[in-house]
Amino acid sequence: MRSIAAGWTRRMFGKRLHSLRNRLLNRTSKRKKSWLRRVLFESLENRQLMTASAWLDPIPDLPDAGANAPVRFPWIGTGGNFFGPREKVWIDSVTPTVEGGEPGSIRIARSNSQPPLEVTFNILSNSTAQKNIDYLEPKSIVVFEPGQSYVDVPIIAIDDAIPEATESVRFVLWDTSRIGTWTPPDIASLLISDNDQASRTTVLELLPPVDGYEGHQEGKLRARRSGSTERALQAPFEASFGSGLVDALDVRLNPKHWNSESQTGFFYFAAGESLASVSVQVLDDSEAENTEWMEIRLLPSSSGEYLLGGKPQQTLRVLDNDSRSGKTPADAPGVKHVSLSNDTGSSPSDRVTWDERLEVAIDGKLLDGRLQTEFDWSGDFIPEFSYWVDQSPSSFALDPREIEPRLAEVLGTRVVRYRANWYTADDVLIQQSPWEDFTYQVVEKPDSGPLRLSDLRLKVDTGNPTDRITSVPSVVVSILGQYPKSESELSTIRIEWDQTNDGRADHSVLLGMDQRSVEFDPRTLDPAFARIPGPRTLRVRLVDGTTQEPLGSWETLELTIPNTPILPWIVAEITHRP
Repeated sequence: MRSIAAGWTRRMFGKRLHSLRNRLLNRTSKRKKSWLRRVLFESLENRQLMTASAWLDPIPDLPDAGANAPVRFPWIGTGGNFFGPREKVWIDSVTPTVEGGEPGSIRIARSNSQPPLEVTFNILSNSTAQKNIDYLEPKSIVVFEPGQSYVDVPIIAIDDAIPEATESVRFVLWDTSRIGTWTPPDIASLLISDNDQASRTTVLELLPPVDGYEGHQEGKLRARRSGSTERALQAPFEASFGSGLVDALDVRLNPKHWNSESQTGFFYFAAGESLASVSVQVLDDSEAENTEWMEIRLLPSSSGEYLLGGKPQQTLRVLDNDSRSGKTPADAPGVKHVSLSNDTGSSPSDRVTWDERLEVAIDGKLLDGRLQTEFDWSGDFIPEFSYWVDQSPSSFALDPREIEPRLAEVLGTRVVRYRANWYTADDVLIQQSPWEDFTYQVVEKPDSGPLRLSDLRLKVDTGNPTDRITSVPSVVVSILGQYPKSESELSTIRIEWDQTNDGRADHSVLLGMDQRSVEFDPRTLDPAFARIPGPRTLRVRLVDGTTQEPLGSWETLELTIPNTPILPWIVAEITHRP
């Protein structure tokens, strides 16, 4: 009985002790997790790892990167946070500008001026000033050199003769090249004032349209008015469809603002609004097409409500999405092929010439546009020469030495890159072809310089051409340079051959006037020349037949006659004849 009670007591107390132990462990684990969470949050407080996020709250009184912070934990670092010194980049100040005046600027500053840094910014679409119409578009990447604490981005206003209200360019910082750099999402506005005489007269102008893209993006026609905006205004425009673009089949303009029968529409400006637009729906099909376009022109007011200003015509492009899937339109205008005007090689495919002139062939449908061809010889993909083409098919000649005279002094392999840019009549880029290569070999001009021999070689080489192994020792040599003039119009130049390796001529032939190559077979003098295997030496030189003076030294060719295997007699066939 005592033993039973003792066992029950041990079981009861064992369960209680085990339960108490688990509680203590869980509490300790929670304390550890809470402590670790507190460490991380305290080390990362005021730390913004996502740049230019609109949902982040601004950080008040952010310390400089070099400021000393109390060291809470030795493994976190002296900057007071887990990732090192904190850094802030912000728009420090904005300098407005006026048409025809000094450029404006936005100053971008940073708290840590030591490391290099790149910062990007965006110009918001709700800016009232239009890029490349009211101001020149700046580069969106700002580069900080080491030790540089701020950079001024210039904004240059475009001076025009249209009276306009003061317009704004709205900026926001977007991203940086260093993780952990904080860019506040504050928006800054730079004002562009007008220098034309204030007028109540309303002036209308077309803005560059938003291009349409099959399956991705609708197009948009845009217009702007300046002067008085108190009343609503309706401004008519007309459109012409070119390059195969068909209204209601390829695109559909907003029917509220467009009449398909008359091919006219109108922009509607609400009271107080200076911008108006007409949406263009792009219909997606499965046919590979070239980039197509439509041209828009504002019509003058019959009642004198407004005047026309700015560019009188704009072009909306419709980009195709089927060519990216492997389909290619067959009638796209471009460079069909490039060839040498004078190919001196054994075949046109060798592309060997002393005359660098090129023939460029153009093909495809230009429609109402024109083609700009670009050429690059330096390999930096920056064109050294461009040529405009107004007709297709057509061709033109091109001499690289006229474009870059230094090319005439360089022999060897030449690579020219070329591409074609297709423009509308208003110089709107429709599409651009990729760069293509044309490689050719430039050799010496055969009739320039002193008379000389070149390229002594075997006619038949049974091994690697550099080994010069052959069982047929016939050779050929090229003659370059200018033949001396003769009153009889006959050549006085002789060519001498040495096949016995004694430095004396074994064979001599008088050349014809302007002869450019000579063949020689040493077996004509010695039938046993190729019977015995082993090395052989052939020499050749030119001699003036009048003075008997050599025109240069011997040209030498070392060749090898291979050991021809002797095959035993074998029975090839047995036949039976009755």
